[in-house]
Amino acid sequence: DICHTQTKFWANLQSSAITEWNIVLSPFTYSLNRTITMPNGVSLGPGLGCVNNSYLISSNTSGSPTNEQLIELNISGNTAITRTIATLSGRVSGDIIYTTQGKVIVTTLTGIPNAVWISQYDYITGNLEVQTQIGSSTTGITSPYAIFEHNGEIFINEFASPYPLYKIQ
Repeated sequence: DICHTQTKFWANLQSSAITEWNIVLSPFTYSLNRTITMPNGVSLGPGLGCVNNSYLISSNTSGSPTNEQLIELNISGNTAITRTIATLSGRVSGDIIYTTQGKVIVTTLTGIPNAVWISQYDYITGNLEVQTQIGSSTTGITSPYAIFEHNGEIFINEFASPYPLYKIQ
């Protein structure tokens, strides 16, 4: 998973570390800056969202395999400091974003036959504000892959041919 701000780019390429690059958007240039390690007890799962250059959001899969934690990562040092935002009712399936409205939106997979959900949490309090089923393993959005915000609207890209793009109301 990846996320970026105007000056930084991060990639979660392994469960124990995030790689950070300095970037310039135009003309595009990049340089490796550092590797940020995770503290003991944190195993990064799918999804990576940017709050700003000091805070990221991800999932922690080191607890229950069916109820992952949504976590904040303070990356001001070379080892992240974590704060649990919320415990999810399932596991991240796709991505996590931090919106311009201070909300965290995540797609999750729960139960049998693999219900796909989109959920909105308040970033500060961790309160679940909205949760809606958007698909299952056979209908609707079956495999969400990426979430992004454009002009205040939320979109989900699906990782299934022909890779449709959905606008979320």
